Amino acid sequence: MAKKKKSLKKNGQEFQPHYQFWHEENFWSDPQVSRGMSKKQRHYYRALLQAAYYTSTRPDLPFSDSELWQLVDAENEKVRIPKV
Repeated sequence: MAKKKKSLKKNGQEFQPHYQFWHEENFWSDPQVSRGMSKKQRHYYRALLQAAYYTSTRPDLPFSDSELWQLVDAENEKVRIPKV
């Protein structure tokens, strides 16, 4: 009797999008983004939005603060990531 091959599927997580649809005007039209965040906070927010396409918890971001710091490539964990 032949052995069954294990599936490599991880509930759709094996799919990697070829590109991310991004509408810059929508990003900047949000008042919290355009007036409520510093340049660094906007950079981190954008990095998290883009990381959501590729994380193992896709479409959600990881819950762990240490993982979030790594995703935004922060120099330390004292930098405040905005709650949106």
